[in-house]
Amino acid sequence: MGNRIEILNEKLYWTGRSFGTGLEVVIQRSNLDGTDVETILEGDFLAGGDIQDPRYIEIEESLKMIYWPDGRGIRRADLGGTAEEILFEELGGIILGLDIDGDNGRIYFILLRSGVNKIGSCGIEGQDLSKRSRRISVRV
Repeated sequence: MGNRIEILNEKLYWTGRSFGTGLEVVIQRSNLDGTDVETILEGDFLAGGDIQDPRYIEIEESLKMIYWPDGRGIRRADLGGTAEEILFEELGGIILGLDIDGDNGRIYFILLRSGVNKIGSCGIEGQDLSKRSRRISVRV
């Protein structure tokens, strides 16, 4: 699992897994010195919970929202983990990474489908979904 650390307002944000009763996946945050760790979103990957394998996170500072891909699409929530919503789902592949262009209001992602990497994008609210069928080489 690839982890991405984001820093905003003196807080670190990251993704992770724990192996308790199932395979728990989490998005957590802490102070910059590692104190006050909070789980802001969690789910059971094996049970098909709401949060599915969040490998990458991105924070859009002006909206104060955290974005992540899961097994079905791209989701977002506010920085406290509430107001979670699905921007889109069922892309027919696996999202290998994402980035947010807040200035232009776009989310860019790499979609692996049938062994081919494609570049996709959508508006910051999930509108105007586009998947380019161009084959690209990606090192993650």
